[in-house]
Amino acid sequence: MSNGPFRNAMRRLIGGLALLTLAAAAAPAWAKCEMASVAPLPVTMQGMRALLPAKINGQDVQFVVDSGAFFSSISPANAEKFKLPRTALPFGTYFPGATGDADAELGVVKVLTLAKTDIKNIEFLVGFSEAGEGSAGLLGQNILGVFDVEYDLAKGAIHLWHTKGCSGKNDMVYWSATAPEAVIDLDPDQRDYVSNTKGPVYVNGVRMTAIFDTGATSTVMSREAAARAGISPKDPGVVSSGYMRGIGTRTIKSWIAPIKSFKIGDEDIRNNRSSSPTCNSPTLTF
Repeated sequence: MSNGPFRNAMRRLIGGLALLTLAAAAAPAWAKCEMASVAPLPVTMQGMRALLPAKINGQDVQFVVDSGAFFSSISPANAEKFKLPRTALPFGTYFPGATGDADAELGVVKVLTLAKTDIKNIEFLVGFSEAGEGSAGLLGQNILGVFDVEYDLAKGAIHLWHTKGCSGKNDMVYWSATAPEAVIDLDPDQRDYVSNTKGPVYVNGVRMTAIFDTGATSTVMSREAAARAGISPKDPGVVSSGYMRGIGTRTIKSWIAPIKSFKIGDEDIRNNRSSSPTCNSPTLTF
């Protein structure tokens, strides 16, 4: 997959998102850690997905906040509805997924409004299937990944932070005096476009890498990962859950399996259930 267009888009995007910092308010500092809050983004939960209100060229829309998407996207139908200018991506660019490969174009939103701030000439991928939940598309890591992001979905907010000197594990846990916290180390990603947020989890005691994906409505792992954890579709208690679909055009069969232990940080969830699709990705996505 060629990523040249995405590096160029990131340069333009960062310049546009700098406008959001005009409303930044100074926040408390702990030791050498300094935090400045960018305008908070209000979200509402529709089922298991977070919806963010926005405007495309002055028209009200909402986006699914998808931390698992490396780039924001709009469906072809919505690109047509909002009359977005589109250009082809370089020949050979495609997007591999568990449900097959997908093609896309690059569309431009003349004015994207987030948190009452207008950001001009923002590029989105145009392609894939409808995002669902009445949304125009997905808000991905090319926007979210510019900041340190705090997901407080239970309280209907996503907070974007600019930080300086915050290198310690507990530097940004400003709520620790009133609520417990657990800390895990995130895995580095060496790609030169915006990466996903990934970290270690343990399934039945087996270490795996998880993508923290706010766009996923359930916890999913591949058959390969399930096999590593000692889980098979033929095991007692495993039941078919029909078919799943992602960015590709085909569907894949999936199952729901009992999980003896799922551990993330200090939290160990016992006797849970997870769906396992027939794909070859080694990652656990939730």
